[in-house]
Amino acid sequence: MFRPGRTIEYAKNLIGSWSLIHRPPRDLPAVSVGRLRATWIIELMHAHIDHHLIAQAAGLASAASLARWQHLVPPVDEVTAARLLRGPEGR
Repeated sequence: MFRPGRTIEYAKNLIGSWSLIHRPPRDLPAVSVGRLRATWIIELMHAHIDHHLIAQAAGLASAASLARWQHLVPPVDEVTAARLLRGPEGR
């Protein structure tokens, strides 16, 4: 979606170009593709998606790059933690 392997910063078919072309009225904040991407990443982290998979989908070099967003992910409650640690069969 965000074309991590792109060679041109603002290609005409890049999602980032859309936010540059379509500016909201003066009283609304500008749309930021970077902020949208960060929100998407944080939502995936909150859903407990594997960090290596998120990094790959986001075009990051490694899962270590997700550390900058970890503080924005709420802690896991006890029931969810138990479910995640026991696995899909609930042993």
